[in-house]
Amino acid sequence: MIKINLLPRKKKTVFICQELIIGAVCLLLLFSGGISLYVHLQSKMKQFQKDIKTTKEKIENSKIEVKKINKLKKDKKELEQKLSIIKDMKLKQTGPAPLLNTIANVIPEKIWLTSLSSQDNRIILEGMSLTANSIAYFMKNLENTSYFSNIELDNITQTIISTKKIKKFKITCNSVAHHEKKEKKDNS
Repeated sequence: MIKINLLPRKKKTVFICQELIIGAVCLLLLFSGGISLYVHLQSKMKQFQKDIKTTKEKIENSKIEVKKINKLKKDKKELEQKLSIIKDMKLKQTGPAPLLNTIANVIPEKIWLTSLSSQDNRIILEGMSLTANSIAYFMKNLENTSYFSNIELDNITQTIISTKKIKKFKITCNSVAHHEKKEKKDNS
């Protein structure tokens, strides 16, 4: 049997052209999609590179700040040590002002000091009095203060000055350091 094709041939060519056009459009769309994806990825990569660069700059700045902070901490520690030393020195510092003030407050009216000397923590008081009771009262007043301890009457002599009998005396005692009193108060 013989087969005869009665269909026109032009239609087949049109159908092939449509397939080629559809294929070309698909390739074109695929190519443009690939290009747009490439451009998008390139811009993201540039943004990531910018972010990396910014982050590295921030890290460098942070390192500088950390160095500054560490230096400030070191300086702060040194200052605290210096302040501690100054506080210790102030606590240990004793001077004649509180001592003289205490003596001025406890000395009776009928006693005159002629000499006050100090060696280490030992105080030597020399003076004159009209009565022996005034000297005893003065020693009792010194005993009642927190500045003196081991109060002893070394000697007492009587002399005559302008027809009056005057008693010359010498008292020795230990001086209690001002910072020791503060420590006692703090421990109480």
